[in-house]
Parts: sequence; C-alpha cells; structure tokens
Amino acid sequence: MNDNTPPQEPIYSLAVLVHDKDHPDAIIENLHTMSADEFEKFNKASERLTLWLTADMESFSILEYSYHQFMLTVEEVRKQLVSPTLPLINDKLVAINASFFSFLSLMRLYLDHTAKKIGSKNKAELETFNKATNVEFDGYFSYRFFCQLRNYAQHLAMPIKGLNASNSLDKTGTKVIIKFRLYFIRDELLVHDNNWTHKVLPDLKAQPEHIDVLPLVKEVMNSLYRIHKTTVKSYLPLLKDDIDMIKGLMKYADGRKQQPFVARLSDFSSGQKANVNMKELPTNLVEYANRITAS
Repeated sequence: MNDNTPPQEPIYSLAVLVHDKDHPDAIIENLHTMSADEFEKFNKASERLTLWLTADMESFSILEYSYHQFMLTVEEVRKQLVSPTLPLINDKLVAINASFFSFLSLMRLYLDHTAKKIGSKNKAELETFNKATNVEFDGYFSYRFFCQLRNYAQHLAMPIKGLNASNSLDKTGTKVIIKFRLYFIRDELLVHDNNWTHKVLPDLKAQPEHIDVLPLVKEVMNSLYRIHKTTVKSYLPLLKDDIDMIKGLMKYADGRKQQPFVARLSDFSSGQKANVNMKELPTNLVEYANRITAS
C-alpha cells in the first residue's frame, strides 16, 4: 500500500437499493452519477422543501386526523345509544368533549404554526394567509365561534353539553329509526359572556337555544381546507426551482419500484468498503405540492 496515494474524491450518485433473489445481500444500483455541484443543489433543495412542506403536511394531517377522530367518536356514541331519549349522558359527553377539544387545539396549532413558518420576511405570502383566515372569519359564524371556543373550553367548561338520542319504529313497524342530536346549549355559553368578543357575542346570542354541533364542525373544517390550499399555493412559487430540481432527478428513477436516494460515497481505502451516506429523494413532498397545485 502506498501511503502517498492521494485520497479519492467522493462519488455522488442517485441510486436505488436492490435486494431480491438475485441480490440477497443488497446492492446500490447507480441511476445517475452526480457532480459535486449537483449534489450541493440537491441538498439545498431538499432542505428547503423539508422546511416548508414537511411541517405543513404534518400539522395539517394531524388536524385532519383529529377531525376524523372526532366524527368517529360521535358516530360510535350514536351507535351505542339505542335506548329511549337520554338528554344528558355524562360519560359519552366526556369522550366527545375530549375529542372535540383536541380538534380545537390542533386547529389553533395549525394556524399559529403556519403564520410563524411563513414569517414576516415573506410579506406577500403572510398577507395571503392572513387574508384567507380573515375571509373565513368574516364569512362564517362557525369559524369565528370556534376560534374563541377553544379559550372557553380550556379555561371555563366543557362546551358540548347537549346529547339526545331516541329510537322508534317506522309506520310499517319493521324499520328502526334512530334520532341523534349533539348540541351546544346557548345560554350556558353566555353565562361567561366576557369570553366572547363583540365579533362573536351578537351572533351567539342570535343562535337557537340548542346549537347543532356537527354542521358547525363540518363547516369549520371546510374553512380550514380553503385556508390551507390558498396558503400553500401562495408559497409554492418560492419552491419552484427546488421542485423542478427534484423532478429532474425523479426522471432517472421512472419505472423503478424502489425509493430512490442520493448517496455520497467517500473514504476509499485499499481493501476497505467506502463510507456511504444516503438521503432519500423527497418524492413525497413533490407529489404533495403537485396535489395542492392541481386542487
């Protein structure tokens, strides 16, 4: 071995890991040899996409999950209630309120997180986000109400107090009709009228004595979908070059079942295996951006 042999430069590769009956020990199959400059551009593009899109995917996916869990909890309670009218069922209401509070909290988390992520340096994108939230706040009582309902639920009382369920036979006597209603009790919410701002209090007073929960939850979720789509679309142009860069690399992996990654191979020594650092190609983030763009 010649100790004066200069170290080899690292090799950069877009590759896939092949592990099948023909390759039981798994091998790295090169799809495209990258230059050092291309590797550096990939790293920066991957970091920017992760910064902007991964956090957004996670925070909104958790919010969506919470919404569906709340609806599932309500549906499970509805199926369990087969006895005559039961105006208040405490254990069921506790389960429903716990799930509902999770939804309210994650709604606030998503909105706060999105504003912080965009930041004041991206004025146009932040203005788009603020405008989108203002449109929903001004246009829908449900959105205004829920924005302040979290504070009520956190500091004052369970917000959902009304639950009625009954069943009866139809006129033919052969089919069971189940009636189920979940509602806020307006006057109980108004006991703490200092919790509500002037933009919510008059509308809350104008609501019926029993305010149906499910239509408001669905309407708020639709507001959040609109805010989310509008906001992500506003900052995707900031990521265009990064997305195009990743799309260019994805073409080398067309038709491959394996997840492509970028590898850096270094520290070559006689008789020794190279050091391999691997980083997945963020195809999921590009696909996520494509879905938002097409929606």
